[in-house]
Amino acid sequence: MLATREQELIALHAEHFSRIYQYIAYRINDRERAEELANDVFRIVWENNHRSRPVSDG
Repeated sequence: MLATREQELIALHAEHFSRIYQYIAYRINDRERAEELANDVFRIVWENNHRSRPVSDG
């Protein structure tokens, strides 16, 4: 079973990859490189997920 954090990151990727990819592809006009860069965004998020802290209301 995947840890909750992993499931959240998978859901984040599923929800946002397309828009991030489309934006990068538009900006650099290179679809293959845009896919690599969009995946890099999520790799960086994954590598740094231990640094994130929940936002408190108080």
